Amino acid sequence: MMHEPSVNGIVDNIRDVTDRIKAEEVLKKTNERFILATKGSKLGIWDQDLVHDKLIWDEAMYQIYDITDSSFTLNSDSWMSLIHLEDRPLLEQQVEDLMNDGKKLDIEFRILRPDSSVRYIRSFAQLYHDNQGKAVRVVGTNLDITNNKEYEQTLEQILFDISHIIRKPVSNILGLSHLINTDTINKTALQQTALHMKSSAKELDDFTIALTDTYLKKKMSMKGLSDNAQ
Repeated sequence: MMHEPSVNGIVDNIRDVTDRIKAEEVLKKTNERFILATKGSKLGIWDQDLVHDKLIWDEAMYQIYDITDSSFTLNSDSWMSLIHLEDRPLLEQQVEDLMNDGKKLDIEFRILRPDSSVRYIRSFAQLYHDNQGKAVRVVGTNLDITNNKEYEQTLEQILFDISHIIRKPVSNILGLSHLINTDTINKTALQQTALHMKSSAKELDDFTIALTDTYLKKKMSMKGLSDNAQ
């Protein structure tokens, strides 16, 4: 302040910013860990500015939907066009409920990628208001749960097969065993019964082998997808 006659000198203002620098370093490390975690878990983050109708996706969102930011006009309508047609009504209703009552969004739905493949998504979202109580922002996540869904479907099919297909040869074997225990059965009938039991046992054995093979193939495919994602 040399231009000020009353001062005619250099004035230094010094402030200790150590705490702020340390806080920024902690925040940076936290963000780095978070980014690393989201990449490994196929978790995408989106942010919608309701006031200016602006929608922001992170890189993982584009990867989940298998599109590029240069080939996609990002807005609510274009996003909804990627949702499986059968799941749009429920999602639209859930979004409307979120805007009306402010409760958190927690929903599963399917999306259609450009190659027509279907992916299963688990979505969480939270509505935020300004100081006047006006809804101004929605922040949410999309988690690709396709692998888990396919694994669940495989297990459900296995359980169905066990409860329905296995019962037939087992019932046959039980019925034939009761027949053997009767006093009136002759040698010829006994031989025929043994053949039927052998056939039922082979049917049961073949199905068990096929069931195990199906499970192991699905398990390996799941492992391969997980390794590729990493």
